[in-house]
Amino acid sequence: MIEINLNTARFKLEIKGHARQEESEEYSAICTGVSTLAQGLAYTITKYESDHEALNGMDYRPEPGDLLLKAIPATWAEAAIRKRFNAYGDGMELLAMSHPECVRMIRDGEEVKQPTGGDNE
Repeated sequence: MIEINLNTARFKLEIKGHARQEESEEYSAICTGVSTLAQGLAYTITKYESDHEALNGMDYRPEPGDLLLKAIPATWAEAAIRKRFNAYGDGMELLAMSHPECVRMIRDGEEVKQPTGGDNE
Protein backbone atom coordinates (compact mmCIF):
# COMPACT_ATOMS: atom_id res chain seq x y z
CA MET A 1 0.00 0.00 0.00
CA ILE A 2 1.26 3.45 -0.92
CA GLU A 3 0.50 6.06 1.73
CA ILE A 4 0.52 9.66 0.48
CA ASN A 5 0.26 12.58 2.88
CA LEU A 6 0.05 15.96 1.16
CA ASN A 7 -0.17 19.14 3.22
CA THR A 8 -0.45 22.18 0.97
CA ALA A 9 -0.53 24.62 3.91
CA ARG A 10 2.88 23.37 5.07
CA PHE A 11 4.23 22.69 1.57
CA LYS A 12 4.96 19.09 2.52
CA LEU A 13 4.61 15.74 0.73
CA GLU A 14 5.36 12.37 2.32
CA ILE A 15 5.02 9.06 0.50
CA LYS A 16 5.62 5.63 2.02
CA GLY A 17 5.22 2.10 0.75
CA HIS A 18 4.70 0.23 -2.49
CA ALA A 19 1.65 -0.73 -4.57
CA ARG A 20 1.75 -4.54 -4.35
CA GLN A 21 4.11 -4.73 -7.32
CA GLU A 22 4.46 -8.49 -7.02
CA GLU A 23 0.80 -8.99 -7.95
CA SER A 24 0.68 -7.43 -11.42
CA GLU A 25 2.27 -4.99 -13.82
CA GLU A 26 -0.68 -2.63 -13.24
CA TYR A 27 0.37 -2.13 -9.62
CA SER A 28 3.96 -1.53 -10.69
CA ALA A 29 2.66 1.16 -13.07
CA ILE A 30 0.76 2.80 -10.20
CA CYS A 31 3.95 2.95 -8.13
CA THR A 32 5.73 4.46 -11.11
CA GLY A 33 2.93 7.02 -11.55
CA VAL A 34 3.08 8.17 -7.94
CA SER A 35 6.88 8.40 -8.08
CA THR A 36 6.78 10.33 -11.34
CA LEU A 37 4.26 12.83 -9.96
CA ALA A 38 6.36 13.35 -6.82
CA GLN A 39 9.55 13.81 -8.82
CA GLY A 40 7.70 16.16 -11.19
CA LEU A 41 6.60 18.27 -8.24
CA ALA A 42 10.16 18.44 -6.90
CA TYR A 43 11.44 19.38 -10.36
CA THR A 44 8.88 22.13 -10.98
CA ILE A 45 9.58 23.67 -7.56
CA THR A 46 13.33 23.52 -8.17
CA LYS A 47 12.88 25.06 -11.62
CA TYR A 48 10.68 27.85 -10.23
CA GLU A 49 13.30 28.47 -7.55
CA SER A 50 16.12 28.73 -10.09
CA ASP A 51 14.09 31.19 -12.19
CA HIS A 52 12.76 33.33 -9.33
CA GLU A 53 14.76 32.68 -6.13
CA ALA A 54 11.47 31.77 -4.47
CA LEU A 55 12.57 29.40 -1.71
CA ASN A 56 14.12 29.88 1.68
CA GLY A 57 14.88 26.17 1.73
CA MET A 58 13.86 22.75 0.45
CA ASP A 59 14.23 19.24 1.80
CA TYR A 60 13.90 16.51 -0.84
CA ARG A 61 14.69 12.92 0.10
CA PRO A 62 13.64 10.31 -2.44
CA GLU A 63 14.31 6.75 -1.27
CA PRO A 64 12.84 3.45 -2.49
CA GLY A 65 9.43 3.21 -0.82
CA ASP A 66 9.88 6.48 1.05
CA LEU A 67 9.88 10.09 -0.14
CA LEU A 68 9.87 13.42 1.66
CA LEU A 69 9.50 16.81 0.00
CA LYS A 70 9.28 19.95 2.10
CA ALA A 71 9.50 23.41 0.56
CA ILE A 72 9.98 26.63 2.50
CA PRO A 73 8.91 29.35 0.08
CA ALA A 74 9.55 33.03 0.46
CA THR A 75 6.32 34.69 1.61
CA TRP A 76 5.76 36.34 -1.77
CA ALA A 77 6.06 32.93 -3.53
CA GLU A 78 3.69 30.90 -1.34
CA ALA A 79 0.75 31.09 -3.76
CA ALA A 80 2.86 29.94 -6.71
CA ILE A 81 4.40 27.04 -4.78
CA ARG A 82 1.00 26.02 -3.35
CA LYS A 83 -0.40 26.00 -6.89
CA ARG A 84 2.26 23.48 -7.87
CA PHE A 85 1.57 21.28 -4.83
CA ASN A 86 -2.15 21.33 -5.68
CA ALA A 87 -1.64 20.52 -9.36
CA TYR A 88 0.56 17.49 -8.72
CA GLY A 89 -1.65 16.53 -5.76
CA ASP A 90 -4.60 16.31 -8.14
CA GLY A 91 -2.78 13.62 -10.11
CA MET A 92 -2.00 11.67 -6.94
CA GLU A 93 -5.62 12.06 -5.85
CA LEU A 94 -6.81 10.52 -9.12
CA LEU A 95 -4.58 7.49 -8.52
CA ALA A 96 -5.89 7.16 -4.95
CA MET A 97 -9.51 7.31 -6.13
CA SER A 98 -9.04 4.90 -9.02
CA HIS A 99 -6.91 2.38 -7.09
CA PRO A 100 -7.96 2.49 -3.41
CA GLU A 101 -6.71 -1.07 -2.95
CA CYS A 102 -3.13 0.14 -3.25
CA VAL A 103 -3.06 3.94 -2.77
CA ARG A 104 -4.26 5.78 0.32
CA MET A 105 -4.04 9.56 0.32
CA ILE A 106 -4.49 12.14 3.02
CA ARG A 107 -4.78 15.62 1.51
CA ASP A 108 -4.76 18.53 3.92
CA GLY A 109 -5.93 16.30 6.76
CA GLU A 110 -8.79 14.60 4.86
CA GLU A 111 -8.64 11.10 3.44
CA VAL A 112 -9.32 11.00 -0.30
CA LYS A 113 -12.18 8.63 -1.06
CA GLN A 114 -13.80 7.42 -4.24
CA PRO A 115 -16.81 9.54 -5.08
CA THR A 116 -20.08 7.88 -4.16
CA GLY A 117 -22.94 7.65 -6.62
CA GLY A 118 -25.27 10.60 -6.34
CA ASP A 119 -28.94 11.09 -7.11
CA ASN A 120 -29.85 11.16 -10.75
CA GLU A 121 -32.59 13.73 -10.32
